[in-house]
Amino acid sequence: MKNINLKIKEEVYNKLEEKAAKRNLDIESYICKILEVYNDGIYSKKYIEEKVKKPLNDILSNLKILSNDDNNNKIKSSNSNSNNINLKFIPLKEYNKSLPQKLNDVINYYKNKNWYDDSTFYLVTDKKRVLGYLGLNIFEEDPPYGKYVFIYALNLYKDYQNIRNLKYIVSFIQSIARKFKCYSMDVLSKNCNITESKLKNLGFLDFIEEDIIKIHEEKNEIGSDFIKKEQICIQDLMEFKPICRAEPLKCLYNKWQDEESVKNIKDIKPKKHILKAYKVLYNFENNKIEFVYVEQKERINSNKYDRYTILVKSDYLYDDDYIVQAFNILNYLIYKENVNTIYPIVSIPRYLSKNIHYYSEEKILYSDIRLRKNKIN
Repeated sequence: MKNINLKIKEEVYNKLEEKAAKRNLDIESYICKILEVYNDGIYSKKYIEEKVKKPLNDILSNLKILSNDDNNNKIKSSNSNSNNINLKFIPLKEYNKSLPQKLNDVINYYKNKNWYDDSTFYLVTDKKRVLGYLGLNIFEEDPPYGKYVFIYALNLYKDYQNIRNLKYIVSFIQSIARKFKCYSMDVLSKNCNITESKLKNLGFLDFIEEDIIKIHEEKNEIGSDFIKKEQICIQDLMEFKPICRAEPLKCLYNKWQDEESVKNIKDIKPKKHILKAYKVLYNFENNKIEFVYVEQKERINSNKYDRYTILVKSDYLYDDDYIVQAFNILNYLIYKENVNTIYPIVSIPRYLSKNIHYYSEEKILYSDIRLRKNKIN
C-alpha cells in the first residue's frame, strides 16, 4: 500500500467529506472507492471500444457500402431497363397518327375473323411511342362459357413484359370486365406474345385445349346403307355446336356465313370448294348418331388442307362416346367419297385423345389453347 499527499481546495474537501459521510466512509476511503470505480470505468470503456464498438462500426460501414452498391445497381437497372414506365391505353379510333403496315395487317386479320371491335381495340403506349396493342370483345354464351371478355389480341414488346406492366394490363382488362358485368376473361395463347407461364402467373388457367389433327384412313365397319347425308346452309346448323372451339361461337358462325356468301357474289369467280356444310344421320338398330360437319379450305404455312369441324346438338356436347362415333363416321365418309383427299384435318378436344385410338402427338398439326381468369377483382 502506497501513500500519497494531495492538496485540494477547502470547498472541494468539504464536498468530498459530505459525500463520504453519506456512504458511511471516511474521506480517505471514499477517495479510494472513487478511484477504483474510475479505473473500472476506463477498463470498461476500452473493452467496449475494442470488443463492441469497433466491430459494430465495421459492420455499419460494410452495410453502408452494400447499401450504396445496391442503390447504384438500382440506378443502373433503372437506366438500362426502360420498362419501368407508366403504360397508357389509347383507343385506336382516337389515335390520329399513321399506323405501321404490319399493324394494319394485324387489324385486317382480326376483322376477317369477326373479332375486331373498333371501340375496344387499344394501342399500348408510354405516351411517346406505341409499345403494343390490345384487342377486346364481349360475348355471352351458354355454360360453361358464360359472359366474358375475349382477349383476342395482346402484344407487348418483350423488353416491357415485367410483372409490374403485365399486372397493370390485367388490371385494365378487369376494369373493362367489371364495366360490362363479365364473370371471366379469356385469352388465346396463339394471339398473345406473352408466354403461357407468365399468363398463368397472372392467374390464367387452361380452359379450352383444341388440337387440329391430321386424319388418316381407318377401316370402319359402318356401311353406307345406314348413313343419310344432305348438304345444308350455315344458317340451318345453328342448333348444333362444335365439339371443340377456341374462338367465340358467334364469330365462328359469322365467319362461316361470310365464306358461304362469297359463292353468291357475281363479281367473284366461284371457287370449286369454298365452304360446305352437311348433316349426317347414322341409324343402325338402336344406335342413332346425328351430327353436322363443315368442310372448308385452310392454308397453313405453304400447305392447303381440307379442314373438318364436327358439330352435335347440345345434349351430346359432352358425351365422349357419341362424339367418337361421329368422328369415326366422318372418317369413313371422307375416304369413301374423296379418294383423292390430301391433308384432311379435324378439330378435336385434347381430353378426347384417350378415346380415339389413332390420335397421337405426331398427328397434331397445331393447337389452340384458350386460357381463362375467373377472379375479377
